[in-house]
Amino acid sequence: MNLNSVNEIRNCVGVIKEIINFFRDSLRHRSLVPNIPLFCETRWPAKYKSIRLFFENFVDIKSVLDDLITNRDFRQATRTKAEQLSCWSSTPKFIMCPNIITKYSTQLEPVTNSLQGKSVNLLDVQKHIENLLQIFENNRKDANECFRSIFTRSVEIADEFGIEIEQPHIARRQINRPNIQMASTEEYLKVSFFIPYMDSLKSSLKTRFSEDTRTAFSISCLHPKHLKENNDMSLIVQNIADSMMIM
Repeated sequence: MNLNSVNEIRNCVGVIKEIINFFRDSLRHRSLVPNIPLFCETRWPAKYKSIRLFFENFVDIKSVLDDLITNRDFRQATRTKAEQLSCWSSTPKFIMCPNIITKYSTQLEPVTNSLQGKSVNLLDVQKHIENLLQIFENNRKDANECFRSIFTRSVEIADEFGIEIEQPHIARRQINRPNIQMASTEEYLKVSFFIPYMDSLKSSLKTRFSEDTRTAFSISCLHPKHLKENNDMSLIVQNIADSMMIM
């Protein structure tokens, strides 16, 4: 479920996919790191499981990439690609990206599993989404505390590779890109990365599961299987009639 329009998130997911493909390209490469399944763009749970496993094993994966750069037992093309992927995965935002995605995709996983199941109770899915939206709204309001744990973990990972997480140098007058100036790196990354991610996530969910969607989902309750299970069918029918202005 690609719920985010933040460019950095999309770019980071693209790099993660490239790294996974690189190590699954041959049996020799595959033996160097833990087994992580390929992305499956049509199965959302599988895709985000791959990202979660990537994050859990990121330190090992990054270490192998760094070792391959100078390992002459491998072809020049392999060493060059490893250097490219290592460089791409050494930025502060990349290190945080799978950390953030893992945190929130884990909460979305029951929804994606339900939507791709054989038997789907769409109204239950809608209620679960509403609960998640409330959680995400609270996380957004308490961004300082929520982001601190993500930032701390990202700094720990970066320290293992001698990477310093710092905000980029920003010109005094910058007109073609966001000109965010903050007192600390944590504050900068929270405002420029985490908060836009949360806003985009909430906006996507609200668009996909709006009040209009609830009405459409209610129609599924008219299926004979659900008619036997529901005691408040008259209320559901009345809500559908009201929304469609049926007298």
